[in-house]
Amino acid sequence: MEYVPLVLVMVLALVVACGLLVNMLARSLLRPPRMTDAKAAYLLKRVLPSDVGLNWEVMDFSVDDASRPGEKMRIAGWWMPRVDANRTAVVIHGYADAKVGALAWAPLWHGLGFNVLAIDLRAHGESGGVNVTGGFFEREDMEQVIRSLRMTRSEACQKVVLFGASLGGAVACATAVRESAGDLGIVGVVCDGLFRDYRRAARHHAKLVAAPGRMLHGLAIRWAEMRSGAQFDEVKPEDAIERMKVPVMLIHGDQDAFVPPEDWSKLAGLVTRHGQHASWVCDRAGHINALNVDPVGYEAHVRAFVERVL
Repeated sequence: MEYVPLVLVMVLALVVACGLLVNMLARSLLRPPRMTDAKAAYLLKRVLPSDVGLNWEVMDFSVDDASRPGEKMRIAGWWMPRVDANRTAVVIHGYADAKVGALAWAPLWHGLGFNVLAIDLRAHGESGGVNVTGGFFEREDMEQVIRSLRMTRSEACQKVVLFGASLGGAVACATAVRESAGDLGIVGVVCDGLFRDYRRAARHHAKLVAAPGRMLHGLAIRWAEMRSGAQFDEVKPEDAIERMKVPVMLIHGDQDAFVPPEDWSKLAGLVTRHGQHASWVCDRAGHINALNVDPVGYEAHVRAFVERVL
């Protein structure tokens, strides 16, 4: 009997340790490290659109924060105009990145005849917001951003294409599937490195980086939802693609470690069954790396899709 208190103490300690681990994992999912100018200069070798040869201006947006009713939130952006262009590509970066990362694709879209808007998603870069929500609250932000952009740049935004990398693709899909998509002028979506759903992506990423507490990852994702107010199942890209009323193009690297083969197979199957959608698999490319591996093929496939959409 004298061992009972010790056992209780050990059980309590284990429960507390598991709780702390779940909270740590949830926090890391919701609050990635922000991309700063110094980090961008070191990792990406660029800081501003002028570093990739584009004229630009700061274009920030004040949006209603759906996660905190009654509060406003800043969405930081860069506007890169093209003379006489009446169509705009909204370029949306991935997890733990920022609009400076989106500059990798900006020259491509500019060269295809588009004005380009690159923004920092909530809880990224210079934008406000506390938590990343896999597209749940981000879709609200994007709708407000596009509405505001079309009010101030109506001639330049007669047609809008959403381009998203990884998480940005999920946000693009979640935005384009809304009933308001037609009012926003959205005519097409292009996703590079898209995942099937945020839950699966989070668990797979945790496995890849050997995050501790594998059996607790599901609890951490659920706790992340509770902390943020998001419902990840409402914004599954695979569901959005099936319901999408505008054409979607998916780009995938055949060596993408972050999107398992079975997940890509599922997404590719959805595209195949949908007559107006398209896909391209780039050989020898990793996660959102196809543009670096085969820039000529990348441009050719995106151009063909855009010409069909427009």
